[in-house]
Amino acid sequence: MDLKVRNRKQEIILIEVYYEREFDFLQRILFSTAKTITEYLVRSERYEQVIKVISINILYFDLWHGKDYIYHGRTQFLGIHYHDELLLNEKQQELFGKQHPYELYKGD
Repeated sequence: MDLKVRNRKQEIILIEVYYEREFDFLQRILFSTAKTITEYLVRSERYEQVIKVISINILYFDLWHGKDYIYHGRTQFLGIHYHDELLLNEKQQELFGKQHPYELYKGD
């Protein structure tokens, strides 16, 4: 990791610069993000207290196949058979004030 900062919303932003091709790039992003989350999670703290971690990666090599040069990813659950998007149930929507699982990780 090249730079780790905290913004006004108390979210952690990881900024990494890659100069050489890494075929396991997505796994590396997942590892560094998960590791950061666990570093800031206090033992026995409720999981709803997990902080948002934003990973910004600057690559000086082509990443797979795509026309764009900036991509945004999020945790989205799509059904394999019906291609529907998974929604939170009524109790979860009431508790979190959100409709989609990926919204649980978005800043306000």
